Amino acid sequence: MGTSFVGRQTELALLESICSNAIAEETPSAVLISGPPGSGKSRLLTEFASRQRSLRPLRMAGYEAGNRVPLAAAADLMRELSKVSGAGAMLSELLFEPTPAKHSSLEPLRIFEAARRSLLGFADPLLLVVDDVQWIDELSVALCAYLVRTVVTEQTEFIVIAAGRPSHETIVFW
Repeated sequence: MGTSFVGRQTELALLESICSNAIAEETPSAVLISGPPGSGKSRLLTEFASRQRSLRPLRMAGYEAGNRVPLAAAADLMRELSKVSGAGAMLSELLFEPTPAKHSSLEPLRIFEAARRSLLGFADPLLLVVDDVQWIDELSVALCAYLVRTVVTEQTEFIVIAAGRPSHETIVFW
């Protein structure tokens, strides 16, 4: 049995208000939660995402051991995007099917574009929860930026709530 969530009603209400406004205005929105290790950032993200009924949550999470592995932080997000009917098949093929040893310099762009098409295939407003941004690998940061640029251009209902420690890496992500 999990522990009860207490003492963050103000933060939850603020996040809910930001998301409600973004949906009402049909515009993308973003929030950064910054704090020292152990301050409850991850738990706040998890609790907020679990309470959502009007937003479809997607997840990215950095971890120190994976910050040099391309797209490691985006693994959960990519798995979800690859499930989207139609466009997800292309992403799934690029990510999970065996490929010839020859690598193309355009491979990241092909993956990003397939992820973009999959993202646009969702009917529901989307919530991207990004935890431990200070540990996110460079290619996952680039993917996130590519997807954010897409939703801004397309005026898709998309909210990013990210959390991380106060650090240079967190600022760079943001």
